[in-house]
Amino acid sequence: MRRSTMFDSFRDLSINELLRPEGFDCSCGKHHSAAPLKEVIIRQGAIEDLPGVLARMGYSRPYIVADRNTYAAAGEKVCAVLEASGVAYGRYVFPYDGVEPDEYAVGSVMMTIDDKCDVVIGVGSGVINDICKVVAKGCRVPQIIVCTAPSMDGYASTCASMFIDHLKTSLYVKVPVAIIADIDVIRNAPMRMIQAGVGDMITKANSLAEWEMAGLVNDEYFCKEVCELVRNSAKLCYECIDGIANREPEAIATLMVGSIISGIGVTFVNVSGPASGVEHYFSHIWDMRNLQAGKPVELHGIQTGAGTLLALKLYEHLRGYTPDVEKADAYARSFNWDEWCKEVRRVYGKAAEKAIENEKTFGKHDYSKHVKRMQRLQDNWGKVQELIYSMPDAETMRALYAKTGAPLHPHDFGRTDEDIVDAFATSQEIRDKYVLSRLLQDLGLTEEAKGWILE
Repeated sequence: MRRSTMFDSFRDLSINELLRPEGFDCSCGKHHSAAPLKEVIIRQGAIEDLPGVLARMGYSRPYIVADRNTYAAAGEKVCAVLEASGVAYGRYVFPYDGVEPDEYAVGSVMMTIDDKCDVVIGVGSGVINDICKVVAKGCRVPQIIVCTAPSMDGYASTCASMFIDHLKTSLYVKVPVAIIADIDVIRNAPMRMIQAGVGDMITKANSLAEWEMAGLVNDEYFCKEVCELVRNSAKLCYECIDGIANREPEAIATLMVGSIISGIGVTFVNVSGPASGVEHYFSHIWDMRNLQAGKPVELHGIQTGAGTLLALKLYEHLRGYTPDVEKADAYARSFNWDEWCKEVRRVYGKAAEKAIENEKTFGKHDYSKHVKRMQRLQDNWGKVQELIYSMPDAETMRALYAKTGAPLHPHDFGRTDEDIVDAFATSQEIRDKYVLSRLLQDLGLTEEAKGWILE
């Protein structure tokens, strides 16, 4: 029988306290656990701890996965430390630049992996971490990640963001058993990657409110304790923004701590809601379009940071708004399947058929489902307004993010007005999750919002 571990609150606990193996019985009615994550080491020289981590966990045949850049940043050191400790290992370094988390990358590793491997060690950040999560699942072995940049909050998350049939999809996998972040490595990451890490954390200004709203309107699972845990992780980063901009070791460590706690929040609930909202879907769509056009993909956190500022601006238009039921009903009734498919194919390209299949499964545009959501919106509109007013205004977050020197608008990394409108208007088609674009659609305000987002 599992020992009861009910806490009044775990929202203010440290990483090590959050990793307690017995987990937490929560007031939301669910049991939360970060398992199998056992160790998080964030310090200068942390790579030196890797042999000890392997020994404590009983692993003797690691397989290292890196790309060219991450191998130079930390992979060589990882190999040297293992060799000095007499640990035999296998290794795969992607022989090309621009690695993406897709079937080809996973297959490339799977075709070369040592069949005696008992743990996969990813050396990298977002892309390598996600690839290794999927590889580890496929090989039925655990994963360790050696971080090379504080560039995103997915290190401790059960989500792997992957391209499947060209559509960006969240796969639910196991978290790493250990996360090793050597401050000597991560503070020297390219500044763009540090900016991306901050960008991924400012998304919480939007995602947490959307997650709670999804519970009110679409009956999606929501946990207040995890919401506050992730909110506090973001505050940690906001409070040391000047130090982050200056690469101060303590501030970079704090960014890493906040990012990992955010990921633990996702692992606790096994849904992406605490950490990602509509801004992540903007990023996914821009990624899909660039890859299909053979263009370089911008860093995830850079796109989500700018996307958050756009989303907050749209929410400001909803402050004090009263739903027009007749307008909303007319807009929902105007949905045309053939026209919708045509538009999705125009924007999503090769990924469109997967999105169309998703709609057949989930029926987001089904009129009867809209009616139910609209009734819940009316019943809970006061609470929805409270959530909207609780969100920081776009200018406040813009000023905070600007301290890092990050691009603040999609125009700054080459996106056009058409790209912005297309991403907004089709963002709800990525998957069945209630985000801002679905709220505006339910209210019949999509066309107006296409103008608001370009203001």
